[in-house]
Amino acid sequence: MTVATEQMEQYEGQKVIVTVLPNAEKEETENQTYEGKAEVANGTGMLLKAKGRSGLHLLALDQIVNVEFAPEKPKKIAVKTVKKVKFGNVRQHLADRHGYTVADLDEVTEENALDAHTNLDHAAEGLAHVHGDKKAKEPDDEAEAE
Repeated sequence: MTVATEQMEQYEGQKVIVTVLPNAEKEETENQTYEGKAEVANGTGMLLKAKGRSGLHLLALDQIVNVEFAPEKPKKIAVKTVKKVKFGNVRQHLADRHGYTVADLDEVTEENALDAHTNLDHAAEGLAHVHGDKKAKEPDDEAEAE
């Protein structure tokens, strides 16, 4: 079984796991599996930068048995600092950032929405944002981030 020509282009530039037929010249007897980045993938084959290798593998389409996207670790989500919510924007903020339904917010006055939002402890509840003034990055902070 080989991979269909039409499927190959979706893998270009992506991290993949590729299974190929044994190489008779190297006297291999079993299929070989490589993990890496598909630098080029099209109807003729794939140019693969294998993980941990400096060179590229040229894989002809008829050699490829299977291709799948490599699993990736989920990226860490950072807590963002957003501007303090102003009176008049609280209900919209509750809908956008806190998951309140429009039907519920249509029943609430802006004053009640502001009280409800003020009583939320964003940090303790593990929300993806806190309110405050955005701080400018200092040079030391940038060096630590890298």
